This record gives sequence, structure tokens and C-alpha cells, in this order.
Amino acid sequence: MNANDLNNLLKNPQAMMRFHATGRLPQTKVPSSPLITLLESLHPRERIRIKDLRMGPSLGYNGHQVFRSAEQALNWLKPAHAQSSSVSDSYKLARFSSPLTIADLAVCAQVPDDVIEQWNVRHGVRKPRHATATDPSP
Repeated sequence: MNANDLNNLLKNPQAMMRFHATGRLPQTKVPSSPLITLLESLHPRERIRIKDLRMGPSLGYNGHQVFRSAEQALNWLKPAHAQSSSVSDSYKLARFSSPLTIADLAVCAQVPDDVIEQWNVRHGVRKPRHATATDPSP
């Protein structure tokens, strides 16, 4: 049992009764969303380089929060300390479930080209093929 678990028990009488009856600690809810999944698929050094992330409905959240970096946005979406709920949960669009790609993020933030390329390589996303003058296909 850590300090967060004890704090949750003290704030929630029902959880405290369940703990006394069963000996089990209450489970803390881990925030999840397509944006959290996308940001966690990036390396921390890449998240720091993604600047001016403007969160909105296209990323699955109400409001228009602006974050200095994608790392700061991830810290807001999924705080390091365990809580029963995070502030970002109240902004989340409940029905938004479509997976996001780095291209979706690039529309709402300044994503360096090499970060986009590296993410695409890791996830097997191919670049669209452009027709050339020597290419016989229409």
C-alpha cells in the first residue's frame, strides 16, 4: 500500500468498507483514449520536440487547450500520480474511438518531419506513391 492508496481509502468510505471486508485495495482507473495511445507510441524525446499541440474535437477532446509540447499534453491527459479521475476525463469526447495517426497530430501541432518519418517506419505506414513522367500507370 502506498500513499495514494491510503489517500483514496480515506476519501472514499465505501472503498474503506470494502477494504476492511475483503482486504483488497480499490482499483484506480487508468485514463485511456486514442490520443493517449498515439502519444505513448512516440518516444519521450520525440514528444518533447512536438510543439504547440492544440487539443480539440479532432483529437477527441472538447475545448481548445494548447500545450507547449506533446509531453506536457500527455502529462495532463495521464498524470503520473494515480487518482480516481483526472481533469482531462471531463474534456474527453466519450464516443470518440477512432485510432489516431501521426498525420492527425501533425494537423494540430508542429511535428518535425523526421519524427513523422520515424513514426511511420515503426508502424508500417507507407508513403503514397506519386505518379511520375516515366511511370506508365495512369
